[in-house]
Amino acid sequence: MAAIQPATLGALLRRHRIAAGWTQAELAESANVSVRSISDMERGVTRWPHRDTVALLADVLQLPEADRAAFVAAARRPHAHEKLAAATPAPPTARSLP
Repeated sequence: MAAIQPATLGALLRRHRIAAGWTQAELAESANVSVRSISDMERGVTRWPHRDTVALLADVLQLPEADRAAFVAAARRPHAHEKLAAATPAPPTARSLP
């Protein structure tokens, strides 16, 4: 059974933007960022934008607190210990013989 992966910043941004009924250009204008910035975030080219930009986008999209927390968390760069834990392979499992 695969572990559920948290949504990426790009996926969350796109979902909230579409739910708000906005184009990338409309969101960019409202948040005073470039359309390219929005596009790059949604496509995963920019994975960790500046935290002020993330907060501004959350404000403009009027995200409820729970959605805002997930959005901000998705934009946070993982710490070294989190990268190590994600890269460490799982120990082998014991197999029974027939």
